[in-house]
Amino acid sequence: MARSFGGTSSDTIAVTGVAASAAITLSIWFKVSNTTPTYTAFMSFNFNGNSNLFDGIYVKSTGKMAYYVYNSGAGGFLDPGSATITTGVWNHAALTYDSTNGLSTYLNGVSDGTVVANGAGSTGMNEIDIGGDINNATTRIPTGSLADAAWWNIALTSFEISALAAGARPYTIRPASLLGWWPLDGIQSPEPDLSGFAHNGTVTGTALAFGPPFMPFTPRWPMGGILPITVPPTFVLMPQIVM
Repeated sequence: MARSFGGTSSDTIAVTGVAASAAITLSIWFKVSNTTPTYTAFMSFNFNGNSNLFDGIYVKSTGKMAYYVYNSGAGGFLDPGSATITTGVWNHAALTYDSTNGLSTYLNGVSDGTVVANGAGSTGMNEIDIGGDINNATTRIPTGSLADAAWWNIALTSFEISALAAGARPYTIRPASLLGWWPLDGIQSPEPDLSGFAHNGTVTGTALAFGPPFMPFTPRWPMGGILPITVPPTFVLMPQIVM
């Protein structure tokens, strides 16, 4: 399942009190009916309230993506990407950054551009907006649906990003480095973080929607919280006594 957003500030999800990491991967599924306004934000970070220090995944009015890792030291961004999205269908977007490999961006599992490294990313407490721009709270909200927003404290490989774009759930990809996973099922409020860190999101508005093509048989609970398998008792058949 997924959450639908109506393009206004009455539909947002905010996550606060999250400790950022110097290396990062962001991943999210999206399906939008249009690419208005100029920048539509799917997932964005703000560091210590500083509007000049942020990460995020956006789509421009041209239909091309914009990926940001704009932090103290890192200072790199790719705007826009080279691929054009298709509206009305599910797309998967991701970015990775570390101080060795720089910024790598992906649309539907395919590279959408790179930027060379420029130091480590910012760390510290920050806020995450899902379905909105952290620095423009009343604008840049998608008209469409979002699902499986996730965040790791490492730069995933291109192979791992391709697996996510093919429908793998975030908990199956480097779960020890997964800092946040919001399925966006549209059935709970607050929005649960199933990474195990309980960075639950404050939900304003949104509605239930059909989700992207996830791989089958993937449970929606964190690795550390998988329910135990209960073995039923053994029944012994007693021989019948014939009179």
